[in-house]
Amino acid sequence: FDTNMSPTATFVVSADPQSGTIDPAPGVYEIAEGDSYSFTAIPAEGYRFSNWTVDILGQTMEYSMNPYVGTVLSFLVGTMITVHANFVPDNVDPVTDSCILVISVDDAAKGYTEPGVGRHAYALNDEIHLEAFANEGYRFDKWHFHVAAGFLADTFMTDNPFVLGSVNELMLGQVIYITAIFADEASVGDVAAETFQVYTRDGVIVVRSEEHQHIDIFDVMGRRHFSADATATEQRFRPNSAGIYMVKVGNRPVRRVFVK
Repeated sequence: FDTNMSPTATFVVSADPQSGTIDPAPGVYEIAEGDSYSFTAIPAEGYRFSNWTVDILGQTMEYSMNPYVGTVLSFLVGTMITVHANFVPDNVDPVTDSCILVISVDDAAKGYTEPGVGRHAYALNDEIHLEAFANEGYRFDKWHFHVAAGFLADTFMTDNPFVLGSVNELMLGQVIYITAIFADEASVGDVAAETFQVYTRDGVIVVRSEEHQHIDIFDVMGRRHFSADATATEQRFRPNSAGIYMVKVGNRPVRRVFVK
């Protein structure tokens, strides 16, 4: 890593020495904006790599790829990112023949989902289709996705029904946690009172804000796809491809969105 440049982000990298280590060695690394990083987990005898636990901007996520790689984006400068390698004994068998969805609702009195609450297994090429139904007096608000392997990590989607698509080989062995979130049935005035929103609709990233702030949109590889000051209350951006995008609006926390 090139640590002679500034500004930087601070990476604190660790592992349980009894079960494995990391290359480069566990420690603290200052990595400059725009520079790439790569951490490789190396299991000890009798163990295998499980995943990374990463705490970034106050959010804890898990990633299954090894090595853990990326680029320091501008909004990471001045922050501390903790990266911990997790290992499990060799005799713990991984689930690799299906994608597991763990579905829940934030309040069962407000609504339900189809498929219902619980654990569901999807085989290769199976299509994942979700729909939320609000009880009387309530409305569907959004889906919250968290995936142990990182893609779709802590992502919110408003589409209902929501079609995630067919299970591909990268999704096998993943566990996706999905929560349907409901809200009290709101009048038009109540909805209008929500002055800041970031969401996707029909393949478009939508940013709604009464404050005309600067907007940056990056993909997971750190490539900037959009950078401009907002000129209207609602800004729209259509990416060239599906995937996860990080949206930074002014000084607000980064929002992650998934474009189908």
